[in-house]
Amino acid sequence: MSNRVFAVVILAAVAALGGFWYYTSQQPIAPPMGAAGNALESGDTPKDQPKPILQGWKRPAAMLVISGEMHGYIEPCGCSQNQLGGLSRRADLFEKLRTRAWADETDSAEAGKEKSGAQQPPVEVVGFDLGGVINNSRPSRAQAKLKSAAIISSLKAMHYTILGFGREELQLDEDKLVELVNPTEGFKYVSANVMLFPNGPVSVADVVANEMGRVPWTLATVGSVKIAVTSIVGKQQISETLGDASRNDMIIAVDPAAALKEVMPKLLEAKADLRVLLSHASLKETEALIDQFPDFDVVISVGGPEDPDPKPTRIGHTLLATVGEKGKHVGLVGVYPGAEEPARYEGISIDGRMFQKTERLEEIMRDYQKKLEQEKIARNQKPVQHPGRGDVTPANATFVGAKRCGECHSKAYDKWKTSGHAHAMESLSKGRKGEEATWIDRAQDPECLACHVTGWEAKIMVPYESGYLFEKAYKDRKGKDVVPDLAGQQCENCHGPGSEHALKEQAGKGQITDEVQKWRKFMHLDMSVAEQVCIRCHDGDNSPKFKFPEYWKKIDHKGMKD
Repeated sequence: MSNRVFAVVILAAVAALGGFWYYTSQQPIAPPMGAAGNALESGDTPKDQPKPILQGWKRPAAMLVISGEMHGYIEPCGCSQNQLGGLSRRADLFEKLRTRAWADETDSAEAGKEKSGAQQPPVEVVGFDLGGVINNSRPSRAQAKLKSAAIISSLKAMHYTILGFGREELQLDEDKLVELVNPTEGFKYVSANVMLFPNGPVSVADVVANEMGRVPWTLATVGSVKIAVTSIVGKQQISETLGDASRNDMIIAVDPAAALKEVMPKLLEAKADLRVLLSHASLKETEALIDQFPDFDVVISVGGPEDPDPKPTRIGHTLLATVGEKGKHVGLVGVYPGAEEPARYEGISIDGRMFQKTERLEEIMRDYQKKLEQEKIARNQKPVQHPGRGDVTPANATFVGAKRCGECHSKAYDKWKTSGHAHAMESLSKGRKGEEATWIDRAQDPECLACHVTGWEAKIMVPYESGYLFEKAYKDRKGKDVVPDLAGQQCENCHGPGSEHALKEQAGKGQITDEVQKWRKFMHLDMSVAEQVCIRCHDGDNSPKFKFPEYWKKIDHKGMKD
C-alpha cells in the first residue's frame, strides 16, 4: 500500500478589516457597520444582532478553537440572509482572536481602553476538531472526495493541528482513509481507542501503542503552553459504523474507557498546562467518562443540540461543552496556566455579521468549484427515474420546461417569470445583487444545482433521466426547442415531468379522455402536500425562516389563460 501525502497548505496571512472592526475591553468584537453606519441587516431588529464575544476576558496564554460534526458543510447555502457557518468566515475568527485587544489585567474599564490590539502581543490560536468533517450521507461519491480535500486544506490553512475520528471517518474505504490520515507537518489525527490497519487480534494496549495513521494522544505546544489532548469514539458510534465486532479490515475500535485507562497516566506524566478530551460519543457516555477520569480540565463532546448552549457545564473539576453541528458554531477555550481556573470557555456562532469571508479560504473554494467542473462531477451524475405520483409512474414522460407549460397555463407562467424561482440559476452563477464581483460560480456543483435547476432530485442531488442538461436550449428549423431550457426552479419541479400531459391534451383536442384525465391528475399538486414538496429545498439548512403560508403568497399561480 503506497501512502499518498497531502500537499502542504501554507497558511496565508488573512488581512484584518480595519475600518469595520475596533477593539476595546468593553467592545471585544462588534458587528460591522454598513455604509450608512447601520449595523442591521434587512429585516433585523436590535435584539437580533449578535452580541460581542469574550466580554471581560483577560488575555489568555493560548486560545483553542474547537469544532465538530461539520458533515461536509464547507459553507452555508447562501439562499437565506444571515445563515450561520462557513469555513471562510471561521478563518476570520482565527485572525481576529490573534489580534484583538483583551481586558487589562487590572480589569479596569479605563485601563482597558488605554490598550490597543497593536500594543498587545498576538495570541497563539490553534484549532481542534472532534471528527465528522465530511459528508455523512454519501461519503464515497466523487464529489465527497473533492470536498473532503478542500475541507482538510481549509482546516490546515486556519492552523488546525488535531482532528479526532467520527462516524464519517470510520466509514471511509481504504484508499480514502489512507489519503485522509497520511501525516502532514503540524497536523495529526488523534484517537485513543481507534486503531488503523490492524494485523490480526489486538489488545487495548496494542491499540494505544500503535501510531499508524494516528496517535493515541499528543502534547500540543501552543506558544508557551503545553496541552495534552486525546480523543475517543463512543460505543454507540462504533456499533453503528463498524458493527458488533467493532472492526473491519482497516479499523478496529476498543472500549473508550479501557483505552483512556491506558492513556490517562501518560497525560498526567506530561505535566501539561491543560488536559483536553475530544469525545465523539453521546453526552451520557461522555459524562460517565468524566466521572471515571476526573483529571481532564476540558471535555468537548458531540451529542448535544445542533445549536448548542454557549455556556459550559461543570462536572467536578471538568468543563463540559458541546459545539453543535454543520460548522455553525465553535467553542473557544482560553488557557491560563497556573490560574485557579486554567481554562475559560465560551461557545459562539459563526455569524456573517461579525465575521467576513477571507481570501485564502475563498481561493480554496474557487479551486474546489473549478475541480468539480474539470472532472465533470455534475455531468457524470447517474440519473434516476422520476418516482411518479399516486398510481402513475411517468416512465415515458420527460421535462419540457416552463415555456411549454406557459402555452396553456399563461397566467401561471407570467406569475412564475416574476418570481425568484425563475432566476434561481442566475443567483447560483452570479450571486446576489452587490455580490457579483466576488461571487464564486457554483453552476457545476451538484449540491447547488439540485435546487436551482429543473429535473433534479433535491435530497440525493442527482438528475432525473430527462432533467436539466448543461447544453443551452436551441431550436430546430421549425422553431421547436430541441433541448428544453430547464435552468431555474420551474413548474415541473413541483408538478412532475409534463411531456405526456402536454401530448395527451394536444391529441385530445379539448376532449376529456381517460388519458387526459390520468395525466391531469398526475400533474395536479394538491395543497395538502405542496408544503412537503417545497421543503425539499426550503429546508432548515437552506431556508431557516421558511413558513409555507407566507412563501406561498409570493408564488400563488391559479388560472390558465389570460
